[in-house]
Amino acid sequence: MADENEAAPAAEAKSGGGMVGKIINAVGILVLVIAGNLATNVIVRDFMPGLAPGAAAVAAGEEEGGDAAAEEEPKGPPIYLALDPPLVASIDDGESIRFLQITVEVMSRQQSALNAVVTHTPVIRNNLLMLLGRKQISELTSSEGKEKLRQEALSEVQAILEQMGPVKPDEALGELEDLYFTSFVVQ
Repeated sequence: MADENEAAPAAEAKSGGGMVGKIINAVGILVLVIAGNLATNVIVRDFMPGLAPGAAAVAAGEEEGGDAAAEEEPKGPPIYLALDPPLVASIDDGESIRFLQITVEVMSRQQSALNAVVTHTPVIRNNLLMLLGRKQISELTSSEGKEKLRQEALSEVQAILEQMGPVKPDEALGELEDLYFTSFVVQ
């Protein structure tokens, strides 16, 4: 009986059935799966590009004249800048004066655009206050009116930045992508 017990571990060691053998088999399978995945990606990309993920979007861009390829992807994460303190404007409402207080933040993906906003803040605040003062109270209480005001304010700030230019003459201005109202109070 002692001979049988000694023979069993020796047989397992010879056949590779131990823990080391299982680990080697698992690593070998993992390597084969990764190699197969890479080979599949290369074959699909090079020989069957119509089956690749996103191929429909690329094909649609080619059908539209290649505009999708001409457009640049956004560069970097969005950077926000608050125009502090909040803007306060008086609005004539017939027989009474009402007040509007809004907090404005601008967004760009290029620091040079935000540097220009900081430099030209007095002009931007002035023009935004003038824009707000021309509005009727009925325009400022509807969602559509607020969105229209937001778009007008963005256009105004973009026009100021184009007119005034970048902070450093050798620096590109960068694009101011959006403007947000983070607080909007009418009294």
